[in-house]
Amino acid sequence: MGVLGFPQLIQNIHHSIILTDMKEEIYDELKKLRGLRLTRTTRTSSVECLKFGFKEVIDKEGELNNIGSFGIHLNCNWRFVNDYKILIGSQDLYEPIQEALRMDEPFNWEEPNANLRDITLHELIREHHLVVKEVEVDFYGGFVVFFQSNIRLEVFPSTSRVDKYAEYWRFLDNEKKKHFVICGSGTFWV
Repeated sequence: MGVLGFPQLIQNIHHSIILTDMKEEIYDELKKLRGLRLTRTTRTSSVECLKFGFKEVIDKEGELNNIGSFGIHLNCNWRFVNDYKILIGSQDLYEPIQEALRMDEPFNWEEPNANLRDITLHELIREHHLVVKEVEVDFYGGFVVFFQSNIRLEVFPSTSRVDKYAEYWRFLDNEKKKHFVICGSGTFWV
């Protein structure tokens, strides 16, 4: 293995500083979830929209709706696990609820509650008291949420695309009405 030249060494140090800053910035936002309960989830196409805490608003149809104090919209790979198995994963969106449908009949994963992910995730939230105990963040925009019920949410971006259009996930502060976006090129607020 060769010795790094000075320009390459400087570039590596600069990249390491950026990743460290991004990790700290993400942690500073996600730590706001500590003590909050995962109360609800919705889905827009393949993006899972998790709601933490309670904040009720009146929606377009005039209904009272809990949007959560904070939200996380996941546009990358994720899974809920315990110490023994994967409980639900992002790719379960493309699995029908009934195994018999797998081979024989066409199946529309976009239809609400017609896929394994929708049903299992709603059951998980309903049956477990998912209160956030702690969060951990990695250098690549991924994180783990540890719940008091010994269940974890593991989020792991898995694309190498590095630009602002490769959005991994976003953190919604519904009190301040701001979104913290994590993408291939770093982080930004909208």
